Amino acid sequence: MQTSEVYSEKVTVFTMHDLVHDLAISLLDNKLLDKSKRENNLGRSSHYQYALLGDCSMPLWLKSAAELIALRFLDCRSTELHGAAFAPARSLRVLDLSECCSPKLPDSIGESESLWSLSRLEHLSLSGCTINADLAKALCGLTELQYLDLSQVPCSGNLCRGLQQVLVTFTKLRFLDVRGVLDWNGVGGAETETFIEAISRLSRLECLYIGWNDCLHNIPESIGNLRKLRTLDLSHCVNLERLPAAISRIDNMKFLNVARCDRLDKSTLPLYKNVAVLLPYFVVHAGDSESSSNLYQLEYENPTKVEMIGLENVKSAGEAQKIMLVKKHRIKKLGLVWTRDAKRFVDDEDILKQLVPPYNVGQMRLQGYNSAGFPSWMMDIATYLPHLVDVTLEDMPNCSSLPPLGQLPNLEKLRIRRMDSIRKIGQDLYGDGGSKRRSFPRLRSFELQEMKCLEEWNTSCSYPSSGDDDSKDQAFPNLEDLVIADCPMLRFKSLLPLAEQTSLGWNRNTTIIRSGQVIPSSWKCSAEFDAYSSAATTCLRVQRCEAPLRQWSLLRHLPCLKELRIEDCSDLTCSSTDLLRCLPSLEALYVRDCKSIAALPERLGDLTSLKKLKIRNCEGVKALPESIQQLTCLQCLKIYSCPQLVQWCKSEENKMKLAHIKQIIIDYVRLCVISMQESDREVETKLQYKNEAILLPNFVVHAADGEAISNIYQLEYENPTNFVICRLEKVKSAEDAQRIKQVECLEEEVWKTRPSDEDGSNELVSIQGCVPVLVKHMIIYTVAMK
Repeated sequence: MQTSEVYSEKVTVFTMHDLVHDLAISLLDNKLLDKSKRENNLGRSSHYQYALLGDCSMPLWLKSAAELIALRFLDCRSTELHGAAFAPARSLRVLDLSECCSPKLPDSIGESESLWSLSRLEHLSLSGCTINADLAKALCGLTELQYLDLSQVPCSGNLCRGLQQVLVTFTKLRFLDVRGVLDWNGVGGAETETFIEAISRLSRLECLYIGWNDCLHNIPESIGNLRKLRTLDLSHCVNLERLPAAISRIDNMKFLNVARCDRLDKSTLPLYKNVAVLLPYFVVHAGDSESSSNLYQLEYENPTKVEMIGLENVKSAGEAQKIMLVKKHRIKKLGLVWTRDAKRFVDDEDILKQLVPPYNVGQMRLQGYNSAGFPSWMMDIATYLPHLVDVTLEDMPNCSSLPPLGQLPNLEKLRIRRMDSIRKIGQDLYGDGGSKRRSFPRLRSFELQEMKCLEEWNTSCSYPSSGDDDSKDQAFPNLEDLVIADCPMLRFKSLLPLAEQTSLGWNRNTTIIRSGQVIPSSWKCSAEFDAYSSAATTCLRVQRCEAPLRQWSLLRHLPCLKELRIEDCSDLTCSSTDLLRCLPSLEALYVRDCKSIAALPERLGDLTSLKKLKIRNCEGVKALPESIQQLTCLQCLKIYSCPQLVQWCKSEENKMKLAHIKQIIIDYVRLCVISMQESDREVETKLQYKNEAILLPNFVVHAADGEAISNIYQLEYENPTNFVICRLEKVKSAEDAQRIKQVECLEEEVWKTRPSDEDGSNELVSIQGCVPVLVKHMIIYTVAMK
């Protein structure tokens, strides 16, 4: 027996002892068919009622009237399910196909006159299955269904076409799971509302899981018709904006899950008498005539997570004191949220003074706080909350200074957002350091976002020493990831705050987004920090920077930078003769979405250690600089969606300039559909290059007469994101094809072959031998020669 928590309520979970389990099996006698059976054959005299089978491709033979009432297939992802494996069991009540692959459902499994009739079915799970059929037609007639799981089910054709009409016939349905279904099948707009309107007509429904659907923006008022609904799961609907008022009329509601509904207006959460329904979310309501809010309802609640929303509606500091938050020791995750510009009954600082979190809270979020200062417990936060590992401060327009978060001994993640009055980050954030402890000793991740007035960040901190002067030290000794976004006025006055060393050899990453003054930052390094600087940032990502590359003075302070990502920047011209020479350790350069640039830096050849160069979606780039020939260490060049640059690479003259590069992958998107527009002869002519990688993802298999192997071995060390392999009939043997078995094609893979007079068995061998790994889309088809 163990205690766990479901939707913030304590639940006792009992685990059956093995001996009790064995007893239950023995009582079933010959009524249970175990998956260890090699055949799905019930036998002439068998009276099985429950079956766990391991092969969904074999027919289920019945020699007498079917008595099977529950059937589940286990571990059948590698085999293709056929309707004959379950359809003859006409008495089935429970059918679980969730561990099967690509079910081929009969046209209708519910029509009473059909040989495949399963019209008595009460429980059907198709979770995660790919339905190669009209799902609505297949489900037609299953009017006895009480449980239906369609979560993560992609279907061929239009999912909503007819499905809502079928759903309304399931008048006995009590459980419905459609998590991810709308997104998987491209449903959106009016179709989404129509789909939920159909669900709202299922008057007996008690549990509805509709989360993980990004297309869901609003829930129609008709959801209030589900008066028996006890559980509604909307989690991970990241675009859901508000809930309907009608949801408050569902009196039987026990659990409402809106976790990770990031855009949801929490003020639209319904008001229930049972507080636990919405926990961890609790919305404070002021009421019309009462002298107090509903905050008192939390007095006897002690969940592990709680987020108090609408604290501006608290009418007195005494209300906050009464709930005794500090004594709720089960709370590990706490959120205190005010509406930023809403009217207050009490000053925010007076409320926060009474809402002292419990000593062992590990994660805290403070949002919408409107006062200029903080209460005493926040200014001594390391004493009150020493176990904090994750802190978020956001939407605090009037705070001009920060609490001493640097003294928290266990803090690992910190986010500071939209604090409009903060102009400088310095000693107030680090604390007085009276214990001589380095500020932020365990901080790994720091996000600084939308700080529109922040001008200066001094990353060095001071603490009292035995002498007359204070000693200085670098804050953030273990910082690994730094994100600076939308801080238009920020400049660094000293080194970037990144770790000298990282655990497990992880990279030290800096991301700078729409913060144009950070990039031109420059400073004079003091001797005591020179060594620190040389061991800092190894990965830098710059996004949407308007300053030209020649002004990126920050690069002069990053001698150990190994990876530089430049995204959506407007000017990469660089007249400086020494800027790129300041990056002697740079091994990877990625340039993408810079549509307005006409060329890469002419002094690109100064990056003498560069091994990887990737250019994507830079349509204005017409050629690579002449200095590309100086990059003698360059091993991999990848070009995507740069049509003019692709043409430059195809030139015989320019191929010589790239001859020193071991791997060249050019993925012009038009070449991905050549199979539909060009004959095999035209494709072969285009792809006759010594360096087969130059026009990947397209590859033509060749094998001269008398040769033991084809040229497919050349793909052994290639790893493109898209693959088109032509003329697979030229593969000589299965071993020949298996050499590329580990190729990981992450986006799309197309296998092409054609009929010929040669041994056609090689076609199947080839496809079986080249097992694709992590492929999202794969097409296998035959192209006839003209």
